[in-house]
Amino acid sequence: MLIVTLSSLRARWASLVGTFVALCLGVALIATMGLALASTVDAPPQHPSRLAGAAVVVRGADELRVPTRIGDRSQPLADPHAIPPALAAILARTGPTVIDRSFPVRAAFPPSGAAGSAPPPSHPGDNDPPHSGAAGADAAGAGIGEVGDLVGHPWAVAGLGGHRLVAGREPREGAEVALAADPAIVGRTISLRTPSGRGDYTVAGVLAPVTFERAVFFTDDTAASIAPRIDNLAVDAAPERVREIAGRFPGVQVLTGDDRRRADPDPDRDSDSLVAMNALLGTAGGITTFVSVFVVASTFAFAVAQRRREMGLLRMAGATPRQIRRSVLAEAVVAGAVASAAGCLLGSLGAPWLAGVLVEERLAPAWFTIGDHRWPYHVAFWTGLLVALAGVVVATIRAGRVRPTEALREASVDSRAMTAGRWIFGVGFLAAGLGLLCWRLLTDPGEVLHRKTYTTQPMLLITAVALLAPVLAGPLARLVAWLPARLPGATGMLMRENTSASLRRTAAVAAPILITVALAGSLLGTTATITRAKATELSDSTVADLIVTGVPDARTLAAIRAVPGAQVMTSASTSVYTLEDGVALVRSQARAVDPETLTAVRRLPVKAGDPGDLTDDGIIVNEEWAARTLGDRVQVWLGDGTPRALRIVAVLATGTGGNGVYVTPHNAGGAQPDTLELSWLPGSDSRSGEAEVRRLLDSSSRNGRTDPPPTGLPDQGTPRTTETSPSGRQSSPRIPGTNPPERESGPRTAETSPRGRASSAGTAETNPPRRENSQGTAETSPPKREDSPITAETSPPGRESGGGTAGTGPTDPPGRHGLDAEGGEAVEGSAGSTTMLVQTREQWLAAQLPQSSRQTQVGYLVVLGIALLYAGIAIANTMVMATSDRVREMAVLRLTGATRMQVLRLVAAEALTVVVVGAILGLLVTALNLLGIWAALATLSVWVPLTVPWADLAATLIVCAVIAVLAAVLPAAMALRTRPAELAGTRH
Repeated sequence: MLIVTLSSLRARWASLVGTFVALCLGVALIATMGLALASTVDAPPQHPSRLAGAAVVVRGADELRVPTRIGDRSQPLADPHAIPPALAAILARTGPTVIDRSFPVRAAFPPSGAAGSAPPPSHPGDNDPPHSGAAGADAAGAGIGEVGDLVGHPWAVAGLGGHRLVAGREPREGAEVALAADPAIVGRTISLRTPSGRGDYTVAGVLAPVTFERAVFFTDDTAASIAPRIDNLAVDAAPERVREIAGRFPGVQVLTGDDRRRADPDPDRDSDSLVAMNALLGTAGGITTFVSVFVVASTFAFAVAQRRREMGLLRMAGATPRQIRRSVLAEAVVAGAVASAAGCLLGSLGAPWLAGVLVEERLAPAWFTIGDHRWPYHVAFWTGLLVALAGVVVATIRAGRVRPTEALREASVDSRAMTAGRWIFGVGFLAAGLGLLCWRLLTDPGEVLHRKTYTTQPMLLITAVALLAPVLAGPLARLVAWLPARLPGATGMLMRENTSASLRRTAAVAAPILITVALAGSLLGTTATITRAKATELSDSTVADLIVTGVPDARTLAAIRAVPGAQVMTSASTSVYTLEDGVALVRSQARAVDPETLTAVRRLPVKAGDPGDLTDDGIIVNEEWAARTLGDRVQVWLGDGTPRALRIVAVLATGTGGNGVYVTPHNAGGAQPDTLELSWLPGSDSRSGEAEVRRLLDSSSRNGRTDPPPTGLPDQGTPRTTETSPSGRQSSPRIPGTNPPERESGPRTAETSPRGRASSAGTAETNPPRRENSQGTAETSPPKREDSPITAETSPPGRESGGGTAGTGPTDPPGRHGLDAEGGEAVEGSAGSTTMLVQTREQWLAAQLPQSSRQTQVGYLVVLGIALLYAGIAIANTMVMATSDRVREMAVLRLTGATRMQVLRLVAAEALTVVVVGAILGLLVTALNLLGIWAALATLSVWVPLTVPWADLAATLIVCAVIAVLAAVLPAAMALRTRPAELAGTRH
């Protein structure tokens, strides 16, 4: 049997090469993605940076813990607590202590860090333009460098973080600072804006840059006057003694060893960065595995179907059906084992290349490498071999039933292309795909908008349509060839008859085209439709005529409110926490707003109640909340952990995820206002009013007000920027100037662990969490302005974008300086902010639109491009296999009088016909998926037209057509170089 198997493989080298290439590349893709995915499971140990020199670090409570019947549940606080002054005084008596404070600083003449010291932009591609005007010119002339935000600290902590003087000395006077810059500026005077206002400071010393922050150091007394709040305390004492003292103050943490990194700007940057990578590679791995299995199985089945005459002749020679089956399976085992082994070797080379691309494009942290893992090779090898066998099992059963007389058939007419098994599985997959879609629409339409749903939904339908393709291919081929068949000449008629008669061949060749078109159309169309829905929802809900990111001082704010016709609302980003079902501690992003003007600047999608009824005793929730009955009281914890029982005054539609929670400033949990929205009363002079508002903001910037925070929010000391980490949890408050973690540029596939870590399955979903569950249902958030299946996860309903804002309406875009890239004007802020960005409604809405960047393009390449490239190779491979099987047919055409060019034109026309048939089947799958997305959005009260990526589909179809025609014509042209009489006598 082995000799017969090897002889058969040698004789059918063309078919063997086709199946070998399909399986080898498929296994290589699986191995590559598996190795990369396995390397995202564990991050290297992250050591402390900023306070690494401290023996013990004492930090205020930054976690909310709530007891439940199954144990304590915890969530990070939106506004961590400061160190109590009483505790600091007690610890000062036990040993040397260093008080750590952090606050935002804006440099009018900013220092330049060394390469790599500046933080990456919040959104890839959003590089801030240089500051224009005299200040920018002066800065450039002084050689001080690029515009950017910094973080201020007292000088006492500089040595604990490895900051080293390279020129000058430490600051000793109140108006002296030290920072990383050109050593030549020692002794120069620079202008800095801090939360206490603008001031001129002399550069006493220049520091070597560090990688984790861009810092400016003041004297201890000056830092204390700017930011009275104590963030951390470095203590040189026995940890046991410090814990004993700190234990008297609830929530206070005592950190030693590597736990001291909790005081760093981003303590989980390494592990968090892997969550985005896990989601990216999990999605890519799922798609590439599906494409690989699909192509390999269909290729092997097609290869067996091509051998019907050969098997009939074997039956005539006395072979039993069992021997036929054993022979075919043996061939599959030999070819599959060799091809799978070669694929694993290719995967070992492809994985490091993929890791290098991800690091180079900043989709992965700089330290990311492929680890020494064995299980991806086992998964890839055995998957490839088993798929190869599965692809021939059904075909071998059918092959064993081939009648000996079938060897005498000269016409390859498929009288019965569909088997009972194919009908059962085809209808079953179709019912499963449509049934799951309908079930989700009826039970949880928001689930349809999750990436893990809209990436897997097409797979069921693609499989179903591919199995049923022989039924559909005949009528479609006749329809496509209807007009060519009526043109003069025999080419059109032959094209129609050949494609409709050889249904198995037509279906097999159309299969990779089907999967290419269906995946491209479904994934790109889905993300485009959801993005359009979000934009429409945001536009409908935004009423404000002027939006200011950053809030001026109280005096300026009062003057703006006094402008005739102005309706002004300030808001702050915060969080509220609820305990659902008595066991799940859920965090919801929220906005603390002025209730008097809320409805004047935002048009909320109210389902019940009245947002105007919002008071300090009330809360506005959406339909995703478990408790959403109007008038009921719901137990919540505010952003600082304060428990409150608030009455539900209004319920909002879930929408696409931007309709979150609203509370009053009294319930902001210590969060400071970060956005000002202004609209005009009907009949007011909006043009002169806007000019007056801009003048007031500009005047406030120049005067450097130092009034207390506006809107009655409690003064918590330093205004902070709270960043949502890729794990879906808010990290410790991040001060501008510190490095955010490297993270996925982006849309998010699987659930994460309670600490935001992704599971090893590689399915971490990158949806921004409106509601994050302490039981492990957190979803991660890429930057919201990136739109791709990977790097820009579309939010599920009721879940809000990762910037930490709830509700549609102005959020917290990254600070820009000078003239904003999207339009709008940046002015220096005061009091609670270091800069303000003033935008009209149109400018602000335009700034929220997704912008393509190189990271987005690389994300598309990883998730979709690699799989489609493999599908393109499969198209060529299958077409070559199909053409090589028609050598005798082409020879017969030559012998009947057809010229060589006529035969080649016929081959090209048939290839194009099959491409069109595959494209129609792919568009059918695309239409079903996009209709499901549209129905889900309509159920969620978001009405938008479908967005079909016609340009992308046209480009995909053109590429498929070119590949198919070349793969069909070139082998045919080579075969036709032999005399027709010799070709007609070619043995099978």
